[in-house]
Amino acid sequence: MTRLSVAEELESAADRIADMSRANLQVILRRAALMLRGTLLACRWTRKPRTL
Repeated sequence: MTRLSVAEELESAADRIADMSRANLQVILRRAALMLRGTLLACRWTRKPRTL
């Protein structure tokens, strides 16, 4: 699942939040959280330490 598809899924869920089941919303939010964690970890690994 790509970041773009996660973003699209979140936007779609926001548009129809009243019609979604709680379980479906939980799955979508958990996927987004995992994607964000993976992105943040990747940023940490690629960032170089600053020298003073």
